[in-house]
Amino acid sequence: MNEFWPYILPLPKKAPKQYQVLSSVFGSKVALGILKLASPSKKVYQKDLINKLKPHSNKTVIENLKILVSAEVLEEGMEKAVIKGKVAWVKWYQPTFLGKWISLLILPPGRLPKEEVKGIVRELFNLYVQNSMKLCTTYGIDPILLKETFEEAFQSETYK
Repeated sequence: MNEFWPYILPLPKKAPKQYQVLSSVFGSKVALGILKLASPSKKVYQKDLINKLKPHSNKTVIENLKILVSAEVLEEGMEKAVIKGKVAWVKWYQPTFLGKWISLLILPPGRLPKEEVKGIVRELFNLYVQNSMKLCTTYGIDPILLKETFEEAFQSETYK
């Protein structure tokens, strides 16, 4: 059997929004490049993205940024900065809650520090369990099934 990267991607509940998010991210190499350069936890500046995504044109990068903002994968903002002794407004982008998970999905696992991975695993597992509990409630499934499934998976991996 193939090995899988055990990743859960949270998506919006409504199908049209899911499509918008997925197509905005995976519909363009530039969008993927933007998300690879966007840190899950800090701002990235438009000028830096444009410089790092050469040979793509400024217009192409900016269009993809607008699409990612519209899909609520990135948030944008402006701040004052001193550049060569002059005050200027610079535009920044940062992944939203959803954008953080998408950017972590496309980052190579080895690029993340152990402590960050630990936090990601906890947060993803918590998110998954909460939503699974909602599904159990909605469909009248005994939530003990989740606990039993977890214990089976835990034991099968622990004693390999």
